[in-house]
Amino acid sequence: MISAAVTVEPSLMTKSEVARELRCSIRKVEYLTEVNRIPAPIRIGKHVRWRRVEITEWIMSGCPQSDVEAEHAASSTTDADGKA
Repeated sequence: MISAAVTVEPSLMTKSEVARELRCSIRKVEYLTEVNRIPAPIRIGKHVRWRRVEITEWIMSGCPQSDVEAEHAASSTTDADGKA
């Protein structure tokens, strides 16, 4: 009888796992988190984790800007009178 091994990924990712998934440094993940560029992590005590499904969906949608980042980008392109 042949048994197939099934690999189940944990639903939460560590900072290093997010970095590996994005193929970037851990410091870059920290920066992206600080500027709200990636889905927000959750905190479990002193541990910081990301929901795998949120990171995967974010990547599949083309790594879009967060609402906060988009608002900042829009406000930086207008002058004091609100004109572009």
